Amino acid sequence: VDDLGSKQFVGFIRDVTIQKSLLLAQAEREASDSLLYNILPEHIAKRLKEDPSHIADLYNNTTILFADIVGFTDRTSVMSPHDVVVMLNDI
Repeated sequence: VDDLGSKQFVGFIRDVTIQKSLLLAQAEREASDSLLYNILPEHIAKRLKEDPSHIADLYNNTTILFADIVGFTDRTSVMSPHDVVVMLNDI
């Protein structure tokens, strides 16, 4: 209370916008990492995170393709595994 009988408040205001943005970015990075480690072998996921420009290796008589095929899940959910492989081989 000051000399005139008015109440005064002294406090500190802190802008947490940057801190909130950093926390959101960290949460998104963790979600992305979790997905990456769920779909790829750990050593490949680590290599991809370290240098996403080149993760190719040579394995004789082997082809690995990562692709997003529109409608794949709906179409293949009613197919046998053999028919799915035949379809993919035709692509």
